[in-house]
Amino acid sequence: MGSRNDGRWTQTPFLEEHDVEKLLCTTCNYFALGQTELARALLRLLAKKNLKKAKRVLQTILWHGSPRHWLCSANTPSSAHLAWFCLIEFRQIFPRVQIPRWLSLRLEFDILIANSLLDGAANLGHNHLVLQDFGSVIISKVLGRAL
Repeated sequence: MGSRNDGRWTQTPFLEEHDVEKLLCTTCNYFALGQTELARALLRLLAKKNLKKAKRVLQTILWHGSPRHWLCSANTPSSAHLAWFCLIEFRQIFPRVQIPRWLSLRLEFDILIANSLLDGAANLGHNHLVLQDFGSVIISKVLGRAL
């Protein structure tokens, strides 16, 4: 059996080589598969080991969104939900770092649209009616009068 040295097993140092890169890769894989709770756990471990890389993962998703090939799940049914999840995690891990107000508002808008479309899809698939109503509201706000 190996002995402990500074809280690590000396018998298996190969398991700790490139540990941060493995955590980063696995965290992104969990995000890509829609497994946000597993991604959250590894993201927190990654933040303990390398705060800069954890911040980069979250900022990339917040500012640029997720890649199109990433999957959604029951817990994270859209890319807007994933971005909102990342915003919450970002605020918890980096409480002193300010997110621009425009970004928070954009993410809030995205989540409202995603929920509207998902609710519309659940109610007989009338997405076009939801979008038409929503478009009318937006146009009336821009024009300053009802259509």
